[in-house]
Amino acid sequence: MSKSFSELVDEYCQRENLYNFDGDSGLGRFEKLLGELGYKSTGFRYGTVIESFLSDNPGVMQAIMSWLMDSEVEEWREALEVEEEPEEWEWKHGLSKIPSNLMVAAYFSNILQ
Repeated sequence: MSKSFSELVDEYCQRENLYNFDGDSGLGRFEKLLGELGYKSTGFRYGTVIESFLSDNPGVMQAIMSWLMDSEVEEWREALEVEEEPEEWEWKHGLSKIPSNLMVAAYFSNILQ
């Protein structure tokens, strides 16, 4: 009977001592695994293996976003909270007639320009 993909990944991680994926070292270990899976340094912005992997697998980004949205990290909450009243925020940023689901995208689009 052939091994599952999960078993193969686990064996590879054990063989290569990829035991921890925390911090910068963990990111390097994850990129090593991705390289073994066939992803190369051809990303869009900085040319990293992880960028190539993320751009090729939108489900991963959705999983990350789900995890992020389920997290209760106080610093992240504080970073995203708007202290102004919604009407004041809309007026200040010229978004009073834009539907609410587009407000944030339009706001950040203006910031990035």
